[in-house]
Amino acid sequence: MILILAALSIVGSRGWADEPGNRKKELVETINRLQSNGSEEDSYMDHPGWHNPTNLLALNKFILAHTNTDEGLVAEVWLSMVATEGERRMGFSNRRIAIAGRIARLNEISRMATNNGTAKCALLTRCMLLFEERDWPAFEAEATNILSKIDSFEAEKDDQFLYLLKANDTSTSEINPMLLYMLMVASCNEGNFQSALQKATQLKEAFPEYSKRNNIENAIDFLKKGKSPYQLLN
Repeated sequence: MILILAALSIVGSRGWADEPGNRKKELVETINRLQSNGSEEDSYMDHPGWHNPTNLLALNKFILAHTNTDEGLVAEVWLSMVATEGERRMGFSNRRIAIAGRIARLNEISRMATNNGTAKCALLTRCMLLFEERDWPAFEAEATNILSKIDSFEAEKDDQFLYLLKANDTSTSEINPMLLYMLMVASCNEGNFQSALQKATQLKEAFPEYSKRNNIENAIDFLKKGKSPYQLLN
């Protein structure tokens, strides 16, 4: 009901808001609110601003006001991440249903977006959600697809794409090793330790600093013994 009233309240000013420059300004303001640190009681959270109801309402209002514009599509990508993090305390079956819907929508967004940065935001977020969903074959296909275009992802200068990476504590230069790492973990979860070993070795050779931070040498030792270095996910 609140969202319906919010949608009605913006109809009168929509002509002004639909100007591309104004949409971009409003989007930046809305996303910046999500990055707020919150109160002292929220200090244990990774992204306290993502859990603030006022910020979530503002994000939903923006999406309703600018449906299917590039700015609205970027806002939907942010909502996918924010809502998924917020639902980690829900029952597992409910979360899986919600995430599956977001994965489908992100695929649509990646095709609808006229801005390359927006499409990349959707593809990378979809990849992350497929990993969280533990849909290993679909995750591997999406990760492989992104890696096949990695030069384009690493060269992307779109502000929202870079901001999204920053919010997830990564950068364009770490997309490649991050996906290799996740592919290795996926192979472990599938019980394919030989494939995981190949990816771990590739990761260590191509990205030594990233590998050192993530203790890939130890993972390789486990995999050579036919053991998983990670607890298998159900």
